[in-house]
Amino acid sequence: IRDAADNNNKELAGAKLKVTNEDGSKVEEWTSKKESFEISGLKEGKYKFTAEALAGYKIKNNPIEFEITAEGKIKDDNKFLKTEEGKQTLIMKAEREAGKTFFGMKDSVGRNVDGATLQIRERKSGRPVENATWASEKGMVPIALKAGEYELVQVDGPAKGYTMAAPI
Repeated sequence: IRDAADNNNKELAGAKLKVTNEDGSKVEEWTSKKESFEISGLKEGKYKFTAEALAGYKIKNNPIEFEITAEGKIKDDNKFLKTEEGKQTLIMKAEREAGKTFFGMKDSVGRNVDGATLQIRERKSGRPVENATWASEKGMVPIALKAGEYELVQVDGPAKGYTMAAPI
């Protein structure tokens, strides 16, 4: 699954993806990462590739229906098919929901940090913004904010092995 607005076609991590066969039985299920996921050994027949919406994104081409030929290849008439170096890839595109800013907590190598509670507060009053407190396990969370000055605060935690983050 890729960000439709990203010209580099970066993979989006955290989407729940699934391939089912013609009768709706699950063939494979996984959570997307920063690299493509490979499925091999699909038998001839029709399949469906679906995704649960990733927080803050709307998936443009969900589901993708595709067919595997007798040769074990995805039928060439699929408009979501990309072939590079002999590998066939189905590309699902997602676009950001308008008007939201994404907040979360990552470590120095870009992994989500679990075990902390994060909160958006009004900078001057220190009051928490309504519906803007969440567990860091949720990853990057989209929040719609009105014009103003805010700070992201780590309320508690952090996860084992991390120090408390200063407000930003």
